[in-house]
Amino acid sequence: MKLFQGFNKSIYKAIAKKCDNAQLLDDVSYAGFLAFHNGGDFAIYAERIDEKAFIVGRKLKDSLRIIGLGTATEARGVGLASFLLSRAEDYARREGLKSIHTRSLSGVQFYAKRGYDVIGMRENDYLLEKIL
Repeated sequence: MKLFQGFNKSIYKAIAKKCDNAQLLDDVSYAGFLAFHNGGDFAIYAERIDEKAFIVGRKLKDSLRIIGLGTATEARGVGLASFLLSRAEDYARREGLKSIHTRSLSGVQFYAKRGYDVIGMRENDYLLEKIL
């Protein structure tokens, strides 16, 4: 397996389609919108493992907001999402950020196991935060 950095909307969409989670397609589209309107791919944080898993986020003033994290159904259970989340946390620490935020309904247990706290609800999603 190989780790890739940078955002390529078509590759991320292809991975999202393999994840059995329609929200991830919207997440990738939103990341593409941010990249287009905020000065290119560097406007977002993005990494992927082959065409099997990805994480995409946006660096804010004091935090990293995870927009989407997905693993293709055939590649689940081997720790790809955990690995990518750990790399995002390391990135946020190196950048001097204070926290990581995300929204999720289906992934709330995944994030809770990794030290994220539920801090509220918005539009049927849990709001999750980890203080670094």
